[in-house]
Amino acid sequence: MIFMKKLLLLFIFCFPAVAFSQPGCSYNNRSSFFGERSVQLSPAPANTARIFMDKSGYYYPEIFIPDAELENNCSSLKEWYKSNEKKLSQLCERYKVSNALPVDEKIEALDDSIAASYIAMINEKAKLFRSVDVLIHGFRKRAYGKKDKVSTYSIDDYQSFENVLPKEAGSVLFVEVYWDSKFITPISSYKYKGFELFEQAGIPNAEHVGLQLRKVIPSIQCDHINIITHSLGAKAGCELLFNASKGALANESTLACPAQKDIRLCLIEPAISPDVFNEYYSRTGVFDYKAKDRYRLGIVYNENDFVLLKSYNFGAVHIISSPLEYGNTALGCNYKGCIPALKQLFTEKYPNSVLYEPFDFSSLGSDHRLYRYCVSEKFTKVNEFLNME
Repeated sequence: MIFMKKLLLLFIFCFPAVAFSQPGCSYNNRSSFFGERSVQLSPAPANTARIFMDKSGYYYPEIFIPDAELENNCSSLKEWYKSNEKKLSQLCERYKVSNALPVDEKIEALDDSIAASYIAMINEKAKLFRSVDVLIHGFRKRAYGKKDKVSTYSIDDYQSFENVLPKEAGSVLFVEVYWDSKFITPISSYKYKGFELFEQAGIPNAEHVGLQLRKVIPSIQCDHINIITHSLGAKAGCELLFNASKGALANESTLACPAQKDIRLCLIEPAISPDVFNEYYSRTGVFDYKAKDRYRLGIVYNENDFVLLKSYNFGAVHIISSPLEYGNTALGCNYKGCIPALKQLFTEKYPNSVLYEPFDFSSLGSDHRLYRYCVSEKFTKVNEFLNME
């Protein structure tokens, strides 16, 4: 039974199938949708705000959209808007956007207005809290709908994390980010080499989401912001805070990075390359971060995490790849000692920036699931990093 469970986990995380979809819509039927969230999810509690984004980082408006319609439009809000001119016009009226604009400009203006509505909602709630924790889930997550027995919903992962944080009233407002990180079941996974789904769809989606989060997160009115990510969510978290794509993304030089007084970036099992931090001081904004950085970085890693290692032995069955292939995941498993090398980089290149002593969770074995880390006694130290003065 244990053998089969581990085999299923490997298939899920490491061998997703190449989906068949209409031309121009790669991996379309592997998408995570949020158009039906108003009927699928219970309302957010008072200490929680939720952000919903599509694969390109467009913000979901506050209306019901059948998920099947989104799937038929390349999993894209922009394409859905173009296919539903009447609804687009109604949304523009609701969000006070001129319908006289050309359609592409109208959609961009609408997205800006929707983002502004998220800002207003978050800031109204944030008045009652000491700090704001922005949570960004990883690869292969859905908030609702079809899943398999060994998978968890992103909303459940967030609940696991929130349950281990301070409970006193007014302590933390949670901002849960839900994004199209793609999804695959074990039954679909085993037939194909599927690292491509992670590399060709998961990673680009995370980059776009991270960049577009700059429309909202920098405007949160709270001095203490924690950006907490799991797995591939680290790609989004890094792009939010600095120009990690090296200018490859449009608007990277125009959308300002967060600049609140105290920002902690906590990467739990980051499915990224350590090389991303070569761009740590490439930030869009006017604050003098080189003299006194407002960011503090903490990393939770596991040298035995088979998902990040992309390698596992099941008795006589040996499945071996490398953290450097199909999307670099070396940082979260300290591949070839890259974490000590990162510490050295901070010492030499970023002497006024804080890299907190990395948290070694290798004693948890091969597990990649977020809740296993949250319930570990070691997580007390992570909490200290997030909440220390």
